[in-house]
Amino acid sequence: MIISGTYGLAVYLSRYFTDAKYYSVYKLLEEPVEDNILINCEHKDFKQIELFDLYFNKWRKEKDKHIINISSRASQPNISKGYLYAAQKAALNHYTNNVVYNSDKLCRVTTLNLGLMKHKTLPSISYQDVADTIESVINTNLDVPDITIQHTANYQKVQYDKSNL
Repeated sequence: MIISGTYGLAVYLSRYFTDAKYYSVYKLLEEPVEDNILINCEHKDFKQIELFDLYFNKWRKEKDKHIINISSRASQPNISKGYLYAAQKAALNHYTNNVVYNSDKLCRVTTLNLGLMKHKTLPSISYQDVADTIESVINTNLDVPDITIQHTANYQKVQYDKSNL
């Protein structure tokens, strides 16, 4: 398993999945590493899309390969006020949806849209929640093109509380 990213969630996932190795997105773009699973986790401008493109084009005809893009609920219209971040995640999701539904791919591709994560004072999901979801997606016999996970707290209430911090 390959994980792009060198901090936060990527480091946690590399400890949870003991066979995983993590690399910066820049290193993987320069020198792609071979394995069966890529967790495309590191958000650096539009580099996450470039990394998806690289691995998708390498793996598209291989049934035993799986790319999991870590995206965000912010990719949805009218949700995020972080305009550039939201646009980058929306672009990742749009490209991923195009290849999932409009290509002859054989590899598995999943987009995992995360809600507020690991916040100190607001209801949020944990790194463990994300790891458990990834493990479920990897181990299922079903195709899971995309999934959103978020805390059960009311979204509008959390956003209101977040704006008052």
